[in-house]
Amino acid sequence: MKDLSQQIREVARSLLQDGKVDLVIGYENGSLPLRTSPCFVRSAGEVERLIWNACCETNLATYLPDRDERVGLVAKGCDARAIVVAIAERQVARERVVIIGVPCEGIIDRRKVASRLGWKEILQANLEDGRILLAGDGFEETLPLEDSLYEACLTCEQRTPPVYDYLVGEPIPAVEVIDPFREVTALESQG
Repeated sequence: MKDLSQQIREVARSLLQDGKVDLVIGYENGSLPLRTSPCFVRSAGEVERLIWNACCETNLATYLPDRDERVGLVAKGCDARAIVVAIAERQVARERVVIIGVPCEGIIDRRKVASRLGWKEILQANLEDGRILLAGDGFEETLPLEDSLYEACLTCEQRTPPVYDYLVGEPIPAVEVIDPFREVTALESQG
């Protein structure tokens, strides 16, 4: 099976070549470990820049308002919900956006990772088999990916975007949330 990055590239290439969109907004590797940057692709020849991984944090829906061109947008569940709100509030015309939905198993919280490492500078990071392999000056660490995700991702009920025009990958079922207010309960018990 093709990885999600490759599937995103194929959809983006097709949308651009067929003239269905003028621009695809997705993610590309950032200049620092555990970072990605928004990627603006206007031609099929640029789609190889597009990637997908657990570092794709930015809500790309923020780039939609005030655009006149037709935009293909890579969207995880939380981004797709933001697109729906933007359409409902008439900030974005539905006919001007093509949603490339991506199932998401969670996004890495860089502050959580940095805290676990004692705020050491991370010079290299790789994601492999549910683990984050980290290295810096004089250290190498491996952290479980699940323990490094944003808290909101741990209780996410929309791992597969609720709305999309194209879905890459397979839908992911929602997490069964046993106690969605566990943090609130813990804080209240301290008081």
